[in-house]
Amino acid sequence: FSLFVTDPPREPIVNDSMTVVEGTSLALHCNTMGSPAPTLTWLKDGELAGSITAGVLSVLEILEITPQQTGQYRCLAENEHGRASASLNITVEYGPVLLEESKCTVVREGVQCVCVAVGNPEPTIEFYLPDLNITINETNSRFNFYAHTDGHTSTAMIKLREKGERADNSGPAVNVHCSMYNIYGRESVLLELQQESEFKIFIFALTVLLDFAFSITLSFLFYFLGSILLYTNIK
Repeated sequence: FSLFVTDPPREPIVNDSMTVVEGTSLALHCNTMGSPAPTLTWLKDGELAGSITAGVLSVLEILEITPQQTGQYRCLAENEHGRASASLNITVEYGPVLLEESKCTVVREGVQCVCVAVGNPEPTIEFYLPDLNITINETNSRFNFYAHTDGHTSTAMIKLREKGERADNSGPAVNVHCSMYNIYGRESVLLELQQESEFKIFIFALTVLLDFAFSITLSFLFYFLGSILLYTNIK
């Protein structure tokens, strides 16, 4: 005579929630009990994050963690008698990264430069003008400055009310650096000047030409129909 004791899985014991620096390697542990031995599954934000194992211990290794691996990690224990789970949160901190929306564009008042960066903690953004050897982080009599933070994304904009000309007269001369920093680093990038492309100018000119041609054609058509009606009435 044999007696088999069956139990649903107990609530797993997992690591405490943690904040780590980008590049850190981690080992997440999940311990539980149950009979028969449960299957253990690691999920990140609801998606499978590792292999499914059978037993009372599962270890999820994360090598050189990246910002994209920030999230909630849940260990799910299951057997034929039930299920139980426990979770922890991992937050990854990292230095500032410039986004591709960052650029300078020619506007009516001069030149407008926008710098967008992400980081954790959110980065602080300044503009550096090497030709004048000045750093701008607030509005003054010569420059309009604007800054905004949304989560881990920082946006800053500067409007230059005056612009020089290049020696070859090829367009406005702009030499603006975006400087962004937090406790994990500082980076400075020269912003590129974006101007209207020749293709856009061509499309605009073509649109104007077609509108003009259409209006001339329509006028001629009305004149022709009017002449036919007049001739018919005279007859």
